[in-house]
Amino acid sequence: MKKKILISILFLFLLQSICLARTVKEHILNIIKEVSYAPLSVLKGIFLYSVRNVKKAYMYEVYQREKPEKRGKLRYKLFAIWRSIGEVGKGVIDGFKEGIIHTTRVLKELISIFFSD
Repeated sequence: MKKKILISILFLFLLQSICLARTVKEHILNIIKEVSYAPLSVLKGIFLYSVRNVKKAYMYEVYQREKPEKRGKLRYKLFAIWRSIGEVGKGVIDGFKEGIIHTTRVLKELISIFFSD
């Protein structure tokens, strides 16, 4: 009698763990989502992060100088243009970094499929 009760309780715990696990279908859907995000992250870095960085750098160099008489001078405008090259590079690197993060998530999902949750 005690063995039957113990086996039924054990069966219920096993059933619960199976119900909480994600299915292969859910893993594949996550893989598809992450694979589509990876190349878009690079474009996001080029067209969003780099533009935002350039705007912030230009605003700082030209209009937010400590002394009011130095604001808006041609020298600082030219320096802001020179600095924008580096800011574009930083934005592109941020996009690549985000793309690599999405790629590692794809690999984690693949491992989860073959080796269970």
